[in-house]
Amino acid sequence: MNKLLLTSERQYEFDIEGIVQGEDVKGKFKCKYPSVMDTLEIEAKLSKLISDTDVNTLSNRAYDLAYMMAYNEVLLIEKPDWYDMGILDDVDVIVKIHNAIYGIVDSFRNRNKEDKDTANSNRPESKGAMESK
Repeated sequence: MNKLLLTSERQYEFDIEGIVQGEDVKGKFKCKYPSVMDTLEIEAKLSKLISDTDVNTLSNRAYDLAYMMAYNEVLLIEKPDWYDMGILDDVDVIVKIHNAIYGIVDSFRNRNKEDKDTANSNRPESKGAMESK
């Protein structure tokens, strides 16, 4: 049996280039694979970011940006000094980092090779049991 790792031990490094305040920047980032608790923390941070906003008038772009900011904040373990929400002025940098983390996380997701809905049972006894009720 494979050794189970805490999600906090599943860490990955990547490099990102971007522009911050007109200057070309490059940096090394380290992220972690999200646990269920991290997923809840992302949602809590998102809620806090948009708490003073009428969600009925919030644009999809603003909501997506807030989600990416929360996602990055929770899952980034190490980041360069220039990655600071107080100085970032290019949304594309936030998007690049989010996409890099998401790509890493998504590459480790377990997928059903037959592209079937794994939530439903195809066992004959399940169908018979349901029909007899």
